[in-house]
Amino acid sequence: MSPTCHYRRPDWSPCYRRFNIRLPHYGPFHVMQLQHAERVCATHPSPIPENGPPFLALAVTSKPSQRGLRDAIRLQWAEWDNPPWDITPSWFVGRFALGISRAGADKSSVPYEELIREQGTQRDLLFVNLTASDRGTIRDASLGWWRLAHRFFPTAAYIAKCDDDTFIHIPRLLHHMRNLGCHPSLYLGAIDFGTFNTSSNRVICWSWTWDKKIAQRCEQSAGRRPIPFAAGALECLSNNLARHLATSSEVAAAVERVIRLPLRGRARSHEDVLIGQWLSAAPHAVSYVDMDYQFMHNLACVETENYPYLIPWNRSLVVHDAKTAEAQAYVHAIVSHSARPDWHACVKATAARMRARRKPYVRAYKRLIRKDGQHAAVTAHVNGKERIR
Repeated sequence: MSPTCHYRRPDWSPCYRRFNIRLPHYGPFHVMQLQHAERVCATHPSPIPENGPPFLALAVTSKPSQRGLRDAIRLQWAEWDNPPWDITPSWFVGRFALGISRAGADKSSVPYEELIREQGTQRDLLFVNLTASDRGTIRDASLGWWRLAHRFFPTAAYIAKCDDDTFIHIPRLLHHMRNLGCHPSLYLGAIDFGTFNTSSNRVICWSWTWDKKIAQRCEQSAGRRPIPFAAGALECLSNNLARHLATSSEVAAAVERVIRLPLRGRARSHEDVLIGQWLSAAPHAVSYVDMDYQFMHNLACVETENYPYLIPWNRSLVVHDAKTAEAQAYVHAIVSHSARPDWHACVKATAARMRARRKPYVRAYKRLIRKDGQHAAVTAHVNGKERIR
């Protein structure tokens, strides 16, 4: 079987090449794909936590106005607290990171009293703003979280961050992460490459895989090569790397400079590149683990020449671009309960976004679902584990 066959949807015919899929190339960096990293640790699973610190602490970066998305994610977490998953607090703790301070909450688009009431009932909001601006942007929330995360969860084995438009199947994530215990300085996510230029306030030399020509141009123009980073949809760090981001004076100075840069264009989405850039200078041998498109899928139905944004199915681990509560519920039904992908339900869940920007991708999604009938992925439970038929 060719490598392409490993990336097919199970309800497609064997070796059906829906996309021009190329295996990622990592250049001079030692980046392992998730399944390979798990095989390396096959005899070293992490111990099962018992009434101790959380195995995984996750913060969902959120804007004050996104109460609907937060409630949708809370429903998922509540479901996983119950059978058959039974995810206890010793395994997982979820929080929402807001890029504002308590004192400045009244400056946000949501009245201070509403956030205080939400915190009083849910007890899962973290106010992580690091400056006096209190703009509440995702960049403020992300950088604020990484500077404070180790203080909130100093004994957590792993500390993670995801965007609020990301669906994560927490039980599957925990299963995979428990199999990565032999990598002491773990940096897990969908690994891309790029570098951030603070003078122009933008990312340069970006690529989803290592590209020698782009790297050469980057070294000529910026004097540095692209570095690997985990895309912002999900970034997961081992405790020691999270501690480095929280305690390093160099990182603190860099955050102070970057967080005051004006947010022009897409500058607000570059905090993931900054995290990768700072970790590349950490005094640790970082283990980069790539959660590639076998595990990370997308609701935006995007097709590109080199990278497939596969639609969600019941083997997905992470699904990005679920930007509404309805979209989160739609993805949860498919991934967690094996519901069939439905083009009408997808468009209804993402109607405004689809109409505004994604018309060609709606057609692509329609074709994907109808290719071999409207069947969700087929799985078989062999020896208690999910395996693709």
